[in-house]
Amino acid sequence: MYVFKSQLIVPSIGPIKRKSPMDKTLHLEEAAAKLEHPDADLLGANRARLGHAQALMREFGARGVPTLIVESGAKRRLLDHAAAYSNPQALLSQLEAA
Repeated sequence: MYVFKSQLIVPSIGPIKRKSPMDKTLHLEEAAAKLEHPDADLLGANRARLGHAQALMREFGARGVPTLIVESGAKRRLLDHAAAYSNPQALLSQLEAA
């Protein structure tokens, strides 16, 4: 399992302008409405997710976004995501080695 953590603040978004058959299948209109007017459950889940992500960042000494943490079995380690910008294969190699 790959655990990708970063801070994300739920934005207030407007209604979906373009509609497609997938909108109904994926419930995108419902998701957009929840983001536009988040309830206590959504806000609480977001706070919990952020808290968990911040704890992981502290645990690994990560100081930026994106922070990529790979989890394999009971072991976790920080990936060097910067290498991926110049050499995507380097990131894949890190994942394969995990």
